[in-house]
Amino acid sequence: MSLTMKNIFIILIAALMLTGCKENQDITQFDLEQRMIYFGSSTYDDGLPPYDTTMNYTFAMDELGLTKKRLAIPVRVMGTSPTEDLPYTVSIIDSLSKIKASDVKIEPAIFHAGLFVDTLYVVVNKTEQMANQVLHFTLEVQENAHFKKGLGDNVKLKVNVSDMLTKPTWWEKFRAYFGPYHKEVYQQWIQIYPLGVDPTPNIITGEPYLYWGRMPDDANFLANTYPVLYTHIRQLKQYFEDNVVHPGGDTSLPRIKLP
Repeated sequence: MSLTMKNIFIILIAALMLTGCKENQDITQFDLEQRMIYFGSSTYDDGLPPYDTTMNYTFAMDELGLTKKRLAIPVRVMGTSPTEDLPYTVSIIDSLSKIKASDVKIEPAIFHAGLFVDTLYVVVNKTEQMANQVLHFTLEVQENAHFKKGLGDNVKLKVNVSDMLTKPTWWEKFRAYFGPYHKEVYQQWIQIYPLGVDPTPNIITGEPYLYWGRMPDDANFLANTYPVLYTHIRQLKQYFEDNVVHPGGDTSLPRIKLP
């Protein structure tokens, strides 16, 4: 987003704050008495609005064997920062959620003294449904004795959760190394071979370019042509030698082993 657009959002927020003040009321007094809270998750690194109204998480891109995830959600305050730790209220909107309430737990929500941005922690359980569909729940901040609801759409946050991972296009080419496709193998490969661990340079840019999402075109003689990649594949193979993993957690099926 351009700097101009971000400046416009900041000006709009400032204007709304001024509108909320009573006539001749000092802006500092407004901040102290009407501290506002809202979700502040953003895909940008500068921390400036607009903030996201949707958050996505998939177990498939996380550690293998994870059964629950503690999601960290940024929460922001408009006005002066608290001078003491203050509780705030967040609830799940049942009508805008497609996940069992028992599979989501909101940890105690405390906005700590001296901060303008804090973190809400929500624990979500992995369920069998997530392997085939995206589930979601919607959070909403509520007014309490310490905070009023913020402005606009950011008083709500939709959280999408899944455990889906589709077979990549390169898999069959590397089948001699990885074996038949199993989500568990791909999931562990994502952990072992992220961008940057293989220094093999791109012949044009000179920068590392190989990772789990971009594999070489030629899968022959990897030990000679791509030795770093081959070393990581051996590491993947050893993982499934050392750990008993069954496809989809079904113990009636043979454990996964690489060729």
